[in-house]
Amino acid sequence: MKRLWIAISIAVAFLTACTETTPDEQVRALAEKAKKVEYEIADYTKVKDDIQTILERHEKIKPYFTEKEYRSITNNRVMAIATLVATRQKANITVKELTLQPKSEADSARSYDYTIKLELTYPDGRPSKIIEANGQIDFVKESEGWKISRDWDGHVLVKEIDAE
Repeated sequence: MKRLWIAISIAVAFLTACTETTPDEQVRALAEKAKKVEYEIADYTKVKDDIQTILERHEKIKPYFTEKEYRSITNNRVMAIATLVATRQKANITVKELTLQPKSEADSARSYDYTIKLELTYPDGRPSKIIEANGQIDFVKESEGWKISRDWDGHVLVKEIDAE
């Protein structure tokens, strides 16, 4: 019986060690979640192009960013871009792919280059449109976990605001 408990304890310890995520996996998941909040519009007909909608989107994205980067995003009105594109083009927006390539790693900071692919779909039957951009993203470890400290993608959707 004693051997059985030892074997179970070893198995539990092994499984626990195997399920812990690495910092790389943590920041990749964080980037994916943040980009989905930033860009995805599931139903453009339910999106209002008003200040209240933008403020709600700001609150949804706030947990992913450091305070300094969050202020930069809100000051530059980054969260308004996807809503403008969706409402003006009558399109839904989906993050199709996000690939990160490591640039530098340290215990409490990481930097990546990335490629993002966004898909605009048009419920009226027009063909979908894929928009690809390259960017750079930095992460820092704070007391509550990893946060995005800098994100630059060249405002990939700006040229789509008034596109035909």
